[in-house]
Amino acid sequence: MRNRILGMWLLSLLAITACTAQTTNPTPPMIEKIIEAYVAGGDQNNSSVYQNYQSPDFRVAFNNTAKNTLSTMDYSTYHTMIDNKTFGGDTRKVIMEEVQLHGDQIATVKVRLEGKKAIFYNLFSLAKVNGEWLLVQDMVYMTPKAAG
Repeated sequence: MRNRILGMWLLSLLAITACTAQTTNPTPPMIEKIIEAYVAGGDQNNSSVYQNYQSPDFRVAFNNTAKNTLSTMDYSTYHTMIDNKTFGGDTRKVIMEEVQLHGDQIATVKVRLEGKKAIFYNLFSLAKVNGEWLLVQDMVYMTPKAAG
C-alpha cells in the first residue's frame, strides 16, 4: 500500500511538471514574425522588410566552413550586401528548431533555412528594448546543396 501511494505521488508530480514545462515561456509571436521577416527580406533582397526589427548594433557572424574563416558584418554592411544582391535571393523554408527565452528580456532562436541552393543553420539573438523585440545577432553557417 505504501509503495502504491508513493508511486501515485511520483506519477502526479511528473504529470504536473510535464504540464508546467509545456505552458511556461510560450514563444512570443513577435519573435517568429521577426525571424520570418528577416528571412523574407534576404530572400527578396530587400532589407527594408526587416529593418525595423533590428538593433542598430545588429551584426552577422558567418562561419564559412568551405574557406575555414569567420567573418562579421555590421548593420549597414549587411543591408548594403542584401540590397545589392551580393547574397540572398534564394527562397528558403523557415524551420524553427528551438526557441529559448532567458527571462523576459532576451531570447535565442535556433533555425534551419532550407533553400534551393543551400541549407543555412542560424542562431539568432534577440533582446527586448523599450518593450519591443529586436534582432541583435545572426550567427550562421551554410552547406551548399549538391547540384542535380
